[in-house]
Amino acid sequence: MKKCFFLFAVCALFFSSCWKKSVPPDNAVLFEGFGSGAVPAGWNGTLMEINHNAAVALMPIDNKYFGVGAWYQPEKPIMRYAGAPVVRFRYFAGAASFIYVSYFNETQNDHFHFNWRSITPHTWETAEIPLDQFKDNEYAGKRTAEGDVITRLNFFTGKPGQKPLVFIDDITIFIPDSTYAAAQENILPKRFVASFENDSSGWSGVHDSALPGNRTGSAMRSQPVQNDYFGAKIAYEPADKVFVVDDNPNTRPILTFSYYLKSKTNLYVSLFNTTKDDNFSFEVKNTSEGEWKTVKRNILTLSDNSNRGVPVSEGDIFSNIRFFAGKPGSTVDFWIDDVSIEMQNVEKGEEFDISQRAFARYILYDRAVIQHLRSIYSANTAPKSIMTFGDSISESMAFVAPLRYMRDGMLIGQGYSYVDKSLCAKSNQQSEWGRRKIDGALKAAMPEFVTILFGTNDILQGVPPGNYYANMEYIVDACLKNGSIPVLLTIPPTTAKDSFHVLRLNYFLFQIARDRKIPIVDIYRLFTDQPDWKKLLSDGVHPTFFETGEQGGYNLMNDILFETYKTLELETMPRVGKVPSLFIESLDYSLPDQAQILFKFDFEASAQGWSGIYSATPGSAASTKCIRLEKRRELEAELGINFRVLRSTYIAVTCYAVDCPRMRVQLNNQTQKDNFWAAKERIPQQTWTTLYFDLNKDFQDNEHLNKEIQFNDLLDTLQVYAEIVSDKTMLYIDDVIVYNATPESYTVTLQQSAARLGEQLAGILFDAQPNHPLVQQASNLLSDIKRELEPMPANGLVQLAQKIDTLEQTVQTLNRSVKMREAFGIDSVPFFVGYASPMVRISPYHPELPFIGTITNRIRLNSAQHESEHFQLYLEPLDNETRTVSLAFSDLRREQDNETISASNLSWFIEEYVTTKPSWPIPKNILGKKPDPLLPGMPFECNEPKLLWVSAYVPAGTPVGDYTGTLSITGAETPLDIVVTIHVWDFELPRAGRLMAPSTFELEALEKYYGRQPTPTERRRWYKFLLDHRLDPISLYHFGMHPHQNDIEFCESLGQRIYVLGGHHYNVSIQSPNSTVAYYNILKERGVLDKSMLFIADKPPLNAAEYENLRNKANWVRENCPGLKTFSGSDPRPELIGYVDVWDPVIYGMGAELYDTNEWDYETCRARQKEGEQVMWYVAAVPSYPYPNVHIDSELIESRIMFWMTWKYQIDGWEYYYVNLWASNFYGKGGKKWPDVPW
Repeated sequence: MKKCFFLFAVCALFFSSCWKKSVPPDNAVLFEGFGSGAVPAGWNGTLMEINHNAAVALMPIDNKYFGVGAWYQPEKPIMRYAGAPVVRFRYFAGAASFIYVSYFNETQNDHFHFNWRSITPHTWETAEIPLDQFKDNEYAGKRTAEGDVITRLNFFTGKPGQKPLVFIDDITIFIPDSTYAAAQENILPKRFVASFENDSSGWSGVHDSALPGNRTGSAMRSQPVQNDYFGAKIAYEPADKVFVVDDNPNTRPILTFSYYLKSKTNLYVSLFNTTKDDNFSFEVKNTSEGEWKTVKRNILTLSDNSNRGVPVSEGDIFSNIRFFAGKPGSTVDFWIDDVSIEMQNVEKGEEFDISQRAFARYILYDRAVIQHLRSIYSANTAPKSIMTFGDSISESMAFVAPLRYMRDGMLIGQGYSYVDKSLCAKSNQQSEWGRRKIDGALKAAMPEFVTILFGTNDILQGVPPGNYYANMEYIVDACLKNGSIPVLLTIPPTTAKDSFHVLRLNYFLFQIARDRKIPIVDIYRLFTDQPDWKKLLSDGVHPTFFETGEQGGYNLMNDILFETYKTLELETMPRVGKVPSLFIESLDYSLPDQAQILFKFDFEASAQGWSGIYSATPGSAASTKCIRLEKRRELEAELGINFRVLRSTYIAVTCYAVDCPRMRVQLNNQTQKDNFWAAKERIPQQTWTTLYFDLNKDFQDNEHLNKEIQFNDLLDTLQVYAEIVSDKTMLYIDDVIVYNATPESYTVTLQQSAARLGEQLAGILFDAQPNHPLVQQASNLLSDIKRELEPMPANGLVQLAQKIDTLEQTVQTLNRSVKMREAFGIDSVPFFVGYASPMVRISPYHPELPFIGTITNRIRLNSAQHESEHFQLYLEPLDNETRTVSLAFSDLRREQDNETISASNLSWFIEEYVTTKPSWPIPKNILGKKPDPLLPGMPFECNEPKLLWVSAYVPAGTPVGDYTGTLSITGAETPLDIVVTIHVWDFELPRAGRLMAPSTFELEALEKYYGRQPTPTERRRWYKFLLDHRLDPISLYHFGMHPHQNDIEFCESLGQRIYVLGGHHYNVSIQSPNSTVAYYNILKERGVLDKSMLFIADKPPLNAAEYENLRNKANWVRENCPGLKTFSGSDPRPELIGYVDVWDPVIYGMGAELYDTNEWDYETCRARQKEGEQVMWYVAAVPSYPYPNVHIDSELIESRIMFWMTWKYQIDGWEYYYVNLWASNFYGKGGKKWPDVPW
């Protein structure tokens, strides 16, 4: 079969018409097409000839992660990282589902990887992956940086031992064109074009064909304008709109035009947004006269003239385009030509949009930096305040002088302010001065931004580089601690003799920026990239400044820092209560009317700020797709936020889950310096669902210290996580809203509740007795509530809410009274009795566990012979009297012949409650007071809700048929009789079934709890209790025989199915060999050797030495205790085949690749069973949902699901670890133990 598959695969290679050899692009750093037919130097792999060409085949490797691989490691480095490199390769995959591509970053001494999964089997395809999308192997958030050295390229696939057929060819690393102009194929049809060759309708200005600068054709020439700001103008102001912003998130509108200026001045461009009723504008600065130039600008990045921070959004309508130049009253001539608005595809990997693209290469930060800035940013800083912290270069007032008069989107025009220079900048100072000054300056000014520039004086005055590094680290850390955003500036170049030291100190700055995850602006490179850069310096050190259009050093610094501030503000600092959220455009969510929305992200325009993947999702909705965190087995999406918690703050998240049953929202609480999380389980699959989280109730701290989010706490990061349970797991996030419930919205909620209760009451009154006291009480209460709701007193909400709660309780009690009268035919019933399945948790003390059963006087059960069936009764008083209540049973008789099931086979218990505490990953809303212990039934005072458990045992040999009797509830004037019928099936459950159920039960735990060893009689009572419930009492961890050697015959009579010699898993060899042989002989003599086993390992071995120790122990058992099985808490593994007779992995899942150990694989297990071995599986503290378990916080149906799974997959045994692990209850509290203190 394998040979046939190989032939098929090779044929596919030969006849695949879409595959052909490639030629290297002009900008290739690496290209290997394997055209020579021989393995090139540096490559590890095997070449195969295909259609007279060659490709490298991934060959089997000895690796604990993968099955096959090939790699390239030449003698010299492959490349030094620069630009935005991309790796491209062709591949042909047979059965492989992924190709794991990685490279080695020698500078950072770490591998970076990308798991390519978009594979069509048996087809040649091309993969193209930007190197900046590769993740470091340690998942520490590192990124390959400019200048890093790459020395090796790897390709892997398949699990260890697998040999999928995979070929790789035409491997290329290239650096795409980084200019702003998009490639022709990325330009969509233009939305607006004006070339002026034949038509200039709609334009104001002079249509001119005598063009300057040797340009042919026609263009528009400016004409004078009379206003307070400019001297000349050209404008397009049609009667209709110019264009509408596209709703496609993958495109951007680009305004393009050519211009010619006769004199050196700035050009101001404005577009009127009728949707936002404001101009959106930008300025072309420092233009030079006498030549035609072309400008391209992304319209989405334009600033609103009102400085409200309002963005351009999808659907916005623009109605004019205007161009201005010159000061008021001046004579300025300029021309505009070839104006167009074209839709450009978003470049792959482009995340941040620097509006002045010429500056993008000098403003250095990435997604990890933005996430870090969001996490440290503090709303306590002064909004839009900037501290320029440094030496004389920062002190010079020329540094900010241009901001006094430039209107277009400049910082002061947008509401920015500068911190007093006397606090933060001083001539002639070194970094040591900055270290001493920074803490006081931050405390006094509380700036939002801090630009940091020291170094020139450190060099000139001979400060040791190590001191400089330490000083700069301290300054940066102080800013981070203060919640201010630090922005490092590299030292500008100098013409001094020691200028070579500038590069060394700048290297230190890049290292600090990388380590601290903060932005850095490369002033050095900005200057040196300019023609004749020395003219940018006035004295060889300090930059120049010109108030005219001439370019100076300070002018450049002003421009780039403006772009830096504006971009970082957009990415990191939401303006609560001041600037609208970037994405609030419409109210289309199911929120309380008139709620106060703090943030709303609908992803219709973009997913800017989120760490997820912007995606068109099911139902064609725009959303963000959570990123896979394979190492954590989670999905993640993250956003920087900034708000303070009020009394009623909520988060709504709309999501679409695929094979993703649980998600959580996590918030970083800056005030408490801790993360708080809330989770939702059992999320509906493959449908959009909105989940709501109450910040005041649902969130718990990560350390489980019972902390809660407090009023006025500052939250600065919102993360959405989801558990990965398979390779198909996905979670899409949409419509994330943070909102406060206002008095107005609370009033609306109360009105809706009152209306709902009014409808319920109207339905109940039809069947209720007219003179029932609750009828008039509920009616009067409803009338009062309606009267108070219109109008609503501002200070009466709490009291009104309490009245509505009282009305709800009254309506519920009245409804139950009516149902009880219908069921039992009694006019006045003192307490309510409800029937419920044993698979339902009920707790009147838990908001999510109300009684949802039925009210009936007849109960029917079905049972096999020698089986117990169960049900629950819920009792709750309907008046204020206290009554003593008890249960009594009659015999159950078969009608046709009076065959009976004795009343002694029916028993009842009182369900008591325990309070579950925080435990990862259980959501807080699930925790609380829940029923668990069953106390033997006895008369009780019914003055509060009580939950009763009823058991009915059908003895072995009971004839088939229906058996009917009575369950009487006493305590009322007239007992409440419930008719109970049991249908007995025609088969009997055996005493000892085939399924083993070993359950760790420690006698030492009894001694620890009760303060003495159990007597033999007490020990047998415990054994009987467990075996009556078909659990086999054993001990894995304590040396000896389990059950006790003196109780073998007793346990055999009750159906014991397994005997264990425990305590051997700790040591590298068998413990007490002589005693072990003696126990073995007892088992053999008592005739239970075929049921017996020795526990040799708790978990799968971690290394070769542990494997060897386990094999040695197994060999000892084979030699000294023939016939005794070996038992290991491991899944079947090749290293242990022949040494383990009984396998026992955890019940995680069927071959899920997500778990490295205790993986249960059906095919492997069936293969071992066919060889005569046995396979069990177990539950313990793990797993948790979505896998089944018997935790108190688990759904009760899970206890059934486990055994359905066990039957389906033909498992030999189910282990429960363990019965009496009573933890802190062993010690009690204040000298008391349960039941005197809570369990």
